[in-house]
Amino acid sequence: MAWKDVSVDVGKKVASGVKLASIKAAPALGTVASGVETAASGAKGLAWGAAATAGSSFVDAISDPGFILFIAGFISFFFNEYLGNFTIALLIATIFLFYSSVFIFKGKGIIITAIFWVWYTFFGGVTDPQILFYVLPPIVFVGMVAHGIAKKISHNGAFLEGAGGELVGLVPVLFFFLDLGLVPLLTKTFNLPLTPLIQTLILFTPWWGLLGLFTTKKENFFISLAKIIGIVYIFSILTFGVVPDAYAASKSVVPGPEEFLQAKKDVEGQIPQKENPAISNFACMFSEPTNVKACVDKRQEESELNYICKNIEKIKSGTAEFEKCKIEQKQKKEQEKLNVEGINDPTIKKPTKAEFKVSEYFPKTTYRKVGEDLKINYPIELNIENPRKQKIEFEVSCRFEQKDKNISGKPLGAGEDVKLLSSVGDTAQTTIVCVPNENLNGTYKLVYEAKFLNLNTKSRLQRAFIGTKSPEQKKALVSDIMKAHFPGKNYLSQAPADFAHLNFAFGNPLENPIIEGKGGLILSSTIENTGSGRILAIKSYLIGLIGFEVDKSSCMSGNNYFIPPIKTSYKEKIHLPTCFIKTLPSELQNPEDYIYREFEAELVYDYLIKKEVDVEVKVLTS
Repeated sequence: MAWKDVSVDVGKKVASGVKLASIKAAPALGTVASGVETAASGAKGLAWGAAATAGSSFVDAISDPGFILFIAGFISFFFNEYLGNFTIALLIATIFLFYSSVFIFKGKGIIITAIFWVWYTFFGGVTDPQILFYVLPPIVFVGMVAHGIAKKISHNGAFLEGAGGELVGLVPVLFFFLDLGLVPLLTKTFNLPLTPLIQTLILFTPWWGLLGLFTTKKENFFISLAKIIGIVYIFSILTFGVVPDAYAASKSVVPGPEEFLQAKKDVEGQIPQKENPAISNFACMFSEPTNVKACVDKRQEESELNYICKNIEKIKSGTAEFEKCKIEQKQKKEQEKLNVEGINDPTIKKPTKAEFKVSEYFPKTTYRKVGEDLKINYPIELNIENPRKQKIEFEVSCRFEQKDKNISGKPLGAGEDVKLLSSVGDTAQTTIVCVPNENLNGTYKLVYEAKFLNLNTKSRLQRAFIGTKSPEQKKALVSDIMKAHFPGKNYLSQAPADFAHLNFAFGNPLENPIIEGKGGLILSSTIENTGSGRILAIKSYLIGLIGFEVDKSSCMSGNNYFIPPIKTSYKEKIHLPTCFIKTLPSELQNPEDYIYREFEAELVYDYLIKKEVDVEVKVLTS
């Protein structure tokens, strides 16, 4: 057979085999195609089902009152700097107060909440100090009785159940105060140290959002996710990126909303403004997962430097001057590492204080006709506490600020021009009336200022001198000395809670109160602004280490000390010269047992306090 015939015959058989195979394979391919189509249809249905489930879960979540408060609370918190003013802050706090009382706590405590809000908002809580005993308990009592009777009459429970449930109303009231600024107010009032925890509570805590988050009732994907986010947020701000390290003259037991918000503003002004630690933490978890702590610290420092140079120093970012500012600020932070701390002197219960106080009769909004020459009188009280009966001299001034124009004001006292006033008694209350030098039209920020001259604040420091002792003698002696003389933080310098402290320390290391040998010590000191105003001038300072030989006399005393001419200087510690103590007085060099001694330092300075009040004058055309 020829090769051609063989190839043709083989070709026919192959074609026939392929045809037969295709016929047999057709049902299988059809099944596969059907399966693919079914799978595609199933996948599409699964996607729609997942979307429908997620949508249903979200709808279910937003029907939970706690979840709604969580969303609204966080939104209002993060946009607070854009929305924030007294009226809006009070309005938002009021809405959340009643929303949580009605929808989250199901009306439990609504009577207490309502009575409290009417009393606090409309009557201002301003009455005799005994209001705490004569008004607040009746509010709670009336609420409990009313709720108990309502529960009994409606047959929904026992009287005691309703009365006890009414106490729930105190929870929204507490968060109302926290949102307005309870933590800053307590910090300012009792001169508490701005610890990292307090800084975090003031700057980064969305109180209403957290209340809503942890009072959600339902359980689904979105609510679980929100709780995870909330827990991670709290964990982040408390553990990552945080920097290591009631008014006595008030006539009201409960401060008004403006006092809370003003305290919040004053205290926030003393806290370095940084990136939210939660944001730093999340960013670093992705950018540098193996070095989160160092990354967070770097972002925190960078954000603080940017804030100071941009918002306080008012330097345009991206310029050479801006970068120079950041370098200078970073150098200042390095200097802070040699820091001398101090505490309030517990033996002085009443410090020197002064504050402006706006009364309920203050004319925030007034009217005048077109062409009418009407200059409004704006009165304010200046309350001074002077328990050590110093002769306090002060100058007062006022002005009206607008975005494009400032108008000077004339301060009057008892109808006469006032410039330099004085006070020598325990307390003094002076009414200052500010009169604008031009007619006003529109809204202004009225700024009152009082400049106090030659204030005097003394601080004290204890040290124990043991000379040269054997290790066994030293061990027993130091233990007894610490128990007897240095409990708590008594090894730090102490001063009354005045406007400023002179903190000083000497030793090796500085904060070790036990002094050994004959010398070789370091003396360092700082001036700390502990008030809410500004140190204008350091007239003199004197550290009374009589008989101590130092290598630099300027660390012991000085006059008219230079204050850096930058806007942040009044918020930070001012470092005085540091020096070495070469030798101690002879009687302290090698005592038989030990000598305990107290040293005193004195600071004389000028200080400025101010108060800002929003005022409006409306001009009527007819």
